[in-house]
Amino acid sequence: GGQYGLSGYDRLDFGLRGEDRWLITYYVALGLLVLASLFTWLIIRSPYGLAFAALRDSEPYAVARGVPPYQFRLVVFAISAFFTGVA
Repeated sequence: GGQYGLSGYDRLDFGLRGEDRWLITYYVALGLLVLASLFTWLIIRSPYGLAFAALRDSEPYAVARGVPPYQFRLVVFAISAFFTGVA
């Protein structure tokens, strides 16, 4: 199928043609950017963000204060996988 991937399937354009397709794609991408930025800002300002910063700065101190490193690393991995999937 060359640049479109698998052969035998039509291109995914959702019935949009011409300039409308680019304009809608732009607004969808802009909306996803705003949502991702808002979500990131909320995570950083939450208790999870404080735990992430503590683990980043000094892991032994964060563990001594009761922050489970495995759990928070798993959460960071899941968040990054989510944003990668959206992209």
